[in-house]
Amino acid sequence: MSTRFIHALLLLTTICSVEGESKMRKEKYIPYEATSHEIAATNGVNHVDLGGTYEVPADKVLGKHLDRALRVAEDEVARIRNMLAKGLVKKEYWNGTFTGSVIIKDEKVVYHLIFDGNGNKVGQVNKTVFEDEPYGKKVKDKCCTLVFHDAVDSISSFSCGESSAKICLNFYQDRSLASCGIAFDGMYYRAKWANDGKLTYQSKRDLAH
Repeated sequence: MSTRFIHALLLLTTICSVEGESKMRKEKYIPYEATSHEIAATNGVNHVDLGGTYEVPADKVLGKHLDRALRVAEDEVARIRNMLAKGLVKKEYWNGTFTGSVIIKDEKVVYHLIFDGNGNKVGQVNKTVFEDEPYGKKVKDKCCTLVFHDAVDSISSFSCGESSAKICLNFYQDRSLASCGIAFDGMYYRAKWANDGKLTYQSKRDLAH
């Protein structure tokens, strides 16, 4: 075998190796930048009722904050459904997972969506709120996470805030309310419901103890 042939073979092998590595490199992902108006839940479009018909807790403070939390969760679900319906979520596949993000620059917010193994259904959405600009310093008490059963109209849980100002709602697959945990004004409220909406448990405790 001639020296010239060996050199040519080595050169070809190097070129193929470089091309292969180049194809394997992760392309830079650029999230879609939307406006708050673009994803807003207006005129009931993509709205989903959450909570169903449930027995209202006797504690009026809990009842008031529970109703408010449900409305916030409904608005977030509608926003996510709007993003998906309008094709604003650009997916990327990396390390066996499909994900996608949407930046709401005028609100300093980033929505990060995690899909199932096939990239068809949304399993979880993390909403992160920032102080000055997207991907800057987080405002932790305004960040929230939504987890879904098998579609964005079948929510499993909604949590928002942290420690002394945290909200956590859990739902049955038909979107009826299963339980809640709400921290407010130094107190922590808990309640649970049966699938038919009957209140089965409620409690209140001081966060300082």
